[in-house]
Amino acid sequence: MRILQILIFLCLFLGISQNHGNVWYFGQNAGLDFSTQPPTPITGSLDSPAGCSSICDDQGNLIFYTDGATVWDASHNVMSNGAGLWGDPESIQSCVILKNPRATNVHYIYTVDDLGISRSIVSVNTNDPVRRVRSKNISPGGFLPYIPCNPKIANVPHADSFYSNWVTVYLDSTYFVYGINAYVTTIGSYYYQDVPTPLQSPDGSLRFSPDGNYFVNTSLIEGAVFQEFLNGNTWNTTGFNSQRQLQLPSNLGQFIYGAEFSPDSQTLYLSVNSNNSGNVCSDSNNQKTIIYYTIDPTTDWYNRPQVLASSQVTGEGRGALQLGPDGKIYVARPCSQYLGVIDDPNNPSQTSFTAEGLQLMPGTTSKHGLPNIHYQTFQTLSNSIVYPDEVQISPNPTSGLVQLKSTYPIRSVKLHDLNGRLLNKTSFVSGALNETVNLENLNSGIYLMTVETSEGKTTERVVVK
Repeated sequence: MRILQILIFLCLFLGISQNHGNVWYFGQNAGLDFSTQPPTPITGSLDSPAGCSSICDDQGNLIFYTDGATVWDASHNVMSNGAGLWGDPESIQSCVILKNPRATNVHYIYTVDDLGISRSIVSVNTNDPVRRVRSKNISPGGFLPYIPCNPKIANVPHADSFYSNWVTVYLDSTYFVYGINAYVTTIGSYYYQDVPTPLQSPDGSLRFSPDGNYFVNTSLIEGAVFQEFLNGNTWNTTGFNSQRQLQLPSNLGQFIYGAEFSPDSQTLYLSVNSNNSGNVCSDSNNQKTIIYYTIDPTTDWYNRPQVLASSQVTGEGRGALQLGPDGKIYVARPCSQYLGVIDDPNNPSQTSFTAEGLQLMPGTTSKHGLPNIHYQTFQTLSNSIVYPDEVQISPNPTSGLVQLKSTYPIRSVKLHDLNGRLLNKTSFVSGALNETVNLENLNSGIYLMTVETSEGKTTERVVVK
């Protein structure tokens, strides 16, 4: 058996909320602005075969974007000191971007290439007209040596609060998991566990589910493995568990490139290729198919792949899958003016794949990758340092008006849908312990209400009849 070695650096970050991933840049100068529905096609300076990511402010306004090697500002100019980062744009996940909550003018870009994982610091002070990469290509903990890894990287919010993230990379049979913050601390500790099926091929992707409970690692040679993620409050309560090799349909091939979870984290989608074609526009020998698994811990669901309706495309190169802030999954189509779209990924048996689901701006094309962004659901939006019994929401279910009663003064109420999209925010200045919220304009369904008091936040499900 190989050994799974999990290395954790303890730090603290703000993860990606829905608005922070509101603008995408990818492929050949292509982009999307999700402030409208459907998203508006836009253009940018990035021309990347695969790897890319972007970050917006709390209102959804673009701050910067990158392919892992170069950083562009919101005016589409290369940032000062913004060239020469050590990410590899040829890889599907060359980088991730995280926001530092303790210094709002600072963001971090984590990049991966053949050398390993490194970190760059971006200064975006709004009072400074020159936004710059302050330092680049630092080892992740601020010290040597660099940790070698495959060119794929993923992040997931930490269980203890809204302001934390685990960042994960992989090499052979080893996961390196970093918990990261504004203040570089000493190295964490190791623990070991058996790995039933290590993946040796470097190409593929890592992906956490939106709720942070599941993880998938794909390989262009060896298929894909699924694991539960134990998202603990400390390094010694965090790690991977219950690894499952995902059975693939025998007639579709074994070359897995893209992977993504549905917004409710109950369905896993994989992009299966019959040929290992590399980063090419077309391959007459390749058939690309999207398959899905309905995750049910009471069954051997990992042995029951299903083909998504209308998803088989012949003659096209491989492409990434990426969940959008609108709750749809987008599919990269190399050298095409279209992205594929899975409209309702929470209901795989009732939805289908639309190959020409979204047309890009004329003169731009998709390539193999889409922005590497993890969208959080309510479990990671909550930062629940107020106990639920200290805030009462009634009636629930409700037909309209909701009464809030709190042990502490109520400051604000936010309402999200189950995809994590912010629907409404109401602020209170009186400092009262009782407030009323009107939900009469909402459709029937389940919503997530975050109540912030003087002592913290709590999130509860609210049912509108």
